Amino acid sequence: KTTSSTMKIPTSSKKNKKRKNSEKICKRARVLRKDRKHTPYISGCQFCDRQGARNESPDWEGPGWYKFAGGLKMSETYLQPNRCRAYSVGYVADCKGHPGKLYEMRTNVKICFPVRSGIFGIFGVQANKCGQSVKAKILNCGKFYAYYLPNTPGCNERYCGA
Repeated sequence: KTTSSTMKIPTSSKKNKKRKNSEKICKRARVLRKDRKHTPYISGCQFCDRQGARNESPDWEGPGWYKFAGGLKMSETYLQPNRCRAYSVGYVADCKGHPGKLYEMRTNVKICFPVRSGIFGIFGVQANKCGQSVKAKILNCGKFYAYYLPNTPGCNERYCGA
């Protein structure tokens, strides 16, 4: 007589490894300061998130994983210029937006930066809501999102939370 025994199937080590990696990213993500809210400003220095630029943001350390202070997340809609101490503010233009599940990651997410028209783009009005873009990653860390952000395509462009 043959008896069958129950055999416990181990959970996927690949899945566990992915979760541990996500937890590590969430713990180690650099913090982008509170002045990165989508609030208008009248005057002062404009910053950019581009390593080596003369007006590089003080909290920008080059491409890597970041989170916004206060649990803010990047906007999913276009915002007017001159916010967040930058002329052009990046926003998530990907139709899927931010991931919904804990430790879910989206890759190749399009982040758009509006560009100006006019003479060399200096004196004009907003011409293109997605004139420049970069690809990023977004990870759901529960109470906040972590973003793998590259350098912005130009200057006076910055990543900001809403």
